[in-house]
Amino acid sequence: PQAVRIAIAPTVGFSVQVVKGTALASIIGFVDVTKAGTMLNNATFRPFLVYSLVALIYFCLCFPLSWYAKRLEGRLATLEAERARLAEALADPALYAGPRSAEIGDLTRRQAQLAAEIAGVEEAWLATHEALEAAARA
Repeated sequence: PQAVRIAIAPTVGFSVQVVKGTALASIIGFVDVTKAGTMLNNATFRPFLVYSLVALIYFCLCFPLSWYAKRLEGRLATLEAERARLAEALADPALYAGPRSAEIGDLTRRQAQLAAEIAGVEEAWLATHEALEAAARA
Protein backbone atom coordinates (compact mmCIF):
# COMPACT_ATOMS: atom_id res chain seq x y z
CA PRO A 1 0.00 0.00 0.00
CA GLN A 2 2.84 2.46 0.64
CA ALA A 3 4.16 1.94 -2.88
CA VAL A 4 0.86 2.70 -4.59
CA ARG A 5 1.75 6.37 -5.01
CA ILE A 6 5.02 5.40 -6.67
CA ALA A 7 3.50 2.63 -8.80
CA ILE A 8 0.67 4.65 -10.37
CA ALA A 9 2.65 6.26 -13.21
CA PRO A 10 4.53 3.11 -14.35
CA THR A 11 1.33 1.06 -14.26
CA VAL A 12 -0.51 3.56 -16.43
CA GLY A 13 2.41 3.60 -18.82
CA PHE A 14 2.25 -0.18 -18.92
CA SER A 15 -1.49 -0.21 -19.61
CA VAL A 16 -1.13 2.33 -22.43
CA GLN A 17 1.64 0.16 -23.90
CA VAL A 18 -0.72 -2.84 -23.71
CA VAL A 19 -3.30 -0.91 -25.73
CA LYS A 20 -0.70 0.18 -28.26
CA GLY A 21 0.89 -3.28 -28.28
CA THR A 22 -2.25 -4.83 -29.66
CA ALA A 23 -1.09 -3.53 -33.03
CA LEU A 24 1.65 -6.16 -32.92
CA ALA A 25 -0.98 -8.87 -32.63
CA SER A 26 -2.10 -8.12 -36.18
CA ILE A 27 1.10 -9.74 -37.40
CA ILE A 28 -0.12 -13.15 -36.23
CA GLY A 29 -3.59 -12.78 -37.69
CA PHE A 30 -5.61 -10.91 -35.07
CA VAL A 31 -7.33 -7.90 -36.64
CA ASP A 32 -6.91 -4.84 -34.45
CA VAL A 33 -7.60 -1.17 -35.03
CA THR A 34 -4.44 -0.53 -37.04
CA LYS A 35 -4.92 -3.60 -39.21
CA ALA A 36 -8.56 -2.67 -39.81
CA GLY A 37 -7.39 0.83 -40.77
CA THR A 38 -4.93 -0.64 -43.26
CA MET A 39 -7.67 -2.81 -44.76
CA LEU A 40 -10.03 0.19 -45.01
CA ASN A 41 -7.30 2.29 -46.58
CA ASN A 42 -6.69 -0.39 -49.21
CA ALA A 43 -10.41 -0.47 -50.01
CA THR A 44 -11.17 3.28 -49.95
CA PHE A 45 -7.82 4.90 -50.84
CA ARG A 46 -8.40 7.62 -48.22
CA PRO A 47 -5.42 7.26 -45.91
CA PHE A 48 -5.76 10.63 -44.17
CA LEU A 49 -9.36 9.98 -43.14
CA VAL A 50 -8.81 6.34 -42.19
CA TYR A 51 -5.65 6.86 -40.13
CA SER A 52 -7.11 9.97 -38.50
CA LEU A 53 -9.97 7.80 -37.26
CA VAL A 54 -7.51 5.12 -36.11
CA ALA A 55 -5.56 7.76 -34.17
CA LEU A 56 -8.80 9.07 -32.67
CA ILE A 57 -9.76 5.56 -31.53
CA TYR A 58 -6.36 5.03 -29.89
CA PHE A 59 -6.65 8.45 -28.25
CA CYS A 60 -10.11 7.52 -26.91
CA LEU A 61 -8.64 4.33 -25.45
CA CYS A 62 -5.48 5.80 -23.91
CA PHE A 63 -6.55 9.27 -22.74
CA PRO A 64 -9.08 8.10 -20.11
CA LEU A 65 -6.45 5.81 -18.57
CA SER A 66 -3.96 8.65 -18.31
CA TRP A 67 -6.58 11.10 -17.04
CA TYR A 68 -7.80 8.68 -14.37
CA ALA A 69 -4.25 8.06 -13.18
CA LYS A 70 -3.47 11.78 -13.02
CA ARG A 71 -6.66 12.40 -11.05
CA LEU A 72 -5.86 9.53 -8.70
CA GLU A 73 -2.30 10.78 -8.15
CA GLY A 74 -3.60 14.28 -7.37
CA ARG A 75 -6.20 12.99 -4.91
CA LEU A 76 -3.62 10.82 -3.18
CA ALA A 77 -1.14 13.72 -2.96
CA THR A 78 -3.82 15.99 -1.47
CA LEU A 79 -4.77 13.40 1.13
CA GLU A 80 -1.14 12.73 2.04
CA ALA A 81 -0.46 16.46 2.43
CA GLU A 82 -3.48 16.90 4.70
CA ARG A 83 -2.45 13.87 6.74
CA ALA A 84 1.03 15.36 7.18
CA ARG A 85 -0.46 18.69 8.34
CA LEU A 86 -2.67 16.88 10.85
CA ALA A 87 0.25 14.86 12.17
CA GLU A 88 2.20 18.08 12.61
CA ALA A 89 -0.72 19.73 14.41
CA LEU A 90 -1.12 16.74 16.72
CA ALA A 91 2.60 16.83 17.52
CA ASP A 92 2.32 20.43 18.79
CA PRO A 93 2.63 20.34 22.61
CA ALA A 94 0.60 23.54 22.95
CA LEU A 95 -2.43 21.65 21.68
CA TYR A 96 -2.59 19.51 24.80
CA ALA A 97 -2.64 22.42 27.23
CA GLY A 98 -5.38 24.88 27.94
CA PRO A 99 -8.47 25.68 25.92
CA ARG A 100 -7.17 24.07 22.69
CA SER A 101 -7.39 20.57 24.16
CA ALA A 102 -10.92 20.23 22.73
CA GLU A 103 -9.40 20.30 19.23
CA ILE A 104 -7.62 16.99 19.82
CA GLY A 105 -10.75 14.92 19.29
CA ASP A 106 -11.59 16.76 16.07
CA LEU A 107 -8.07 16.38 14.71
CA THR A 108 -7.81 12.69 15.56
CA ARG A 109 -11.21 12.00 13.97
CA ARG A 110 -10.14 13.83 10.81
CA GLN A 111 -6.88 11.90 10.83
CA ALA A 112 -8.80 8.61 10.96
CA GLN A 113 -11.07 9.79 8.12
CA LEU A 114 -8.04 10.66 6.01
CA ALA A 115 -6.48 7.28 6.66
CA ALA A 116 -9.71 5.61 5.51
CA GLU A 117 -9.89 7.79 2.37
CA ILE A 118 -6.26 7.07 1.50
CA ALA A 119 -6.88 3.36 1.97
CA GLY A 120 -9.92 3.61 -0.30
CA VAL A 121 -7.95 5.35 -3.04
CA GLU A 122 -5.16 2.79 -2.74
CA GLU A 123 -7.66 -0.09 -2.92
CA ALA A 124 -9.29 1.44 -6.01
CA TRP A 125 -5.92 1.77 -7.67
CA LEU A 126 -4.92 -1.80 -6.80
CA ALA A 127 -8.21 -3.11 -8.20
CA THR A 128 -7.62 -1.15 -11.42
CA HIS A 129 -4.06 -2.44 -11.62
CA GLU A 130 -5.20 -6.04 -11.15
CA ALA A 131 -7.87 -5.62 -13.84
CA LEU A 132 -5.28 -4.24 -16.26
CA GLU A 133 -2.92 -7.12 -15.53
CA ALA A 134 -5.73 -9.63 -16.10
CA ALA A 135 -6.60 -7.93 -19.39
CA ALA A 136 -2.95 -8.04 -20.44
CA ARG A 137 -2.77 -11.77 -19.72
CA ALA A 138 -5.97 -12.52 -21.66
